[in-house]
Amino acid sequence: SPRLSPAVTRDQQSPDMPPELQRALFGLKLHETTMAETPDGFVVGQLVEIVKPDPAQDKIGYEKIKSALNRSLSSDLANQFAGALRNRAKAQINQANYDSIVQTR
Repeated sequence: SPRLSPAVTRDQQSPDMPPELQRALFGLKLHETTMAETPDGFVVGQLVEIVKPDPAQDKIGYEKIKSALNRSLSSDLANQFAGALRNRAKAQINQANYDSIVQTR
């Protein structure tokens, strides 16, 4: 039967909601509906509210997420740049030279 669940977050499992549904909710837009399969059957959920967090309420958590996102973006940009250079230069590995260097060490 339909019921309104308490607010949920990405990183804390709610005892009132199957984890399959909780994960699916974070991919929805406001008022969209989804269905998730659980060991007991199927559950249907609708996203009825999005609460935007206030960084001032959790400065430590905000800084952790900010730092993690910065590291992730930096890594992604570096990988994209290296890939573009490889594609442009058409670099190839000389396996014989590589093997002779690796075997001597």
